[in-house]
Amino acid sequence: MRWDPTAGEEELADSALHLVLRGRCEVLILRMRIEQLVRQLPDQVFGTSSRQGKIALRLWGIVALAETDEMPILRKHVLRAQRVYSLTSEYLHSRRAGLVPPPTELMIWQEDIASLETAVQHLMAPPN
Repeated sequence: MRWDPTAGEEELADSALHLVLRGRCEVLILRMRIEQLVRQLPDQVFGTSSRQGKIALRLWGIVALAETDEMPILRKHVLRAQRVYSLTSEYLHSRRAGLVPPPTELMIWQEDIASLETAVQHLMAPPN
């Protein structure tokens, strides 16, 4: 008998466990999206080809790539992403009373990271 990943889905759908597992997965995905943003920055931003560790600090590389007039808005995006990165760590390592953030907070985090991803795509786009 093969394992079916959807087996028992109906039973889980109505349980609180399903919501917790989904929330934790969404928190993990947000964290991975932030790490991916840092990985796609050019090497010259860091002075090294290693992009491991110190993700919150390395997010400042995004601001370093910007034109002077774009820096204030990117600074705001980076500060939000640093906050989200820190909070995802708190939840994933169970240093928070709740297992997952409230849905409204999670939605705000997703919007913050999506905004930063859009800004980075704009920065990394070849000039016309």
